[in-house]
Amino acid sequence: MVKIMFVLHERAGMNLRDAHTYWGTKHADILRKVPKVKSYVQSHALTALDGTKTPVLGFAELSFESEADYAFAMASREMAAGFADVQNFADETRVDAAVVRDTKAI
Repeated sequence: MVKIMFVLHERAGMNLRDAHTYWGTKHADILRKVPKVKSYVQSHALTALDGTKTPVLGFAELSFESEADYAFAMASREMAAGFADVQNFADETRVDAAVVRDTKAI
């Protein structure tokens, strides 16, 4: 399995609750249409470890059965629409991402 992991940051002028709501509804609706996606998980940040304001909006994970499925999805217009939509709820200039493969540690 191949995954894309994203770290998203708050968009200026949008509060955390509104960003999480948009991300969990409208953005998720867009990503549901991306071909070959096995799963899509959003982890909405609540607080920093010390209980203060979270430094991030949250994390997202898209999973694919294979590298071929990942490549197919990345080339799709549906994935392009998902990337374009990020600006509606997050700071599109501060999205960190990596393609990963899980390695079980415990």
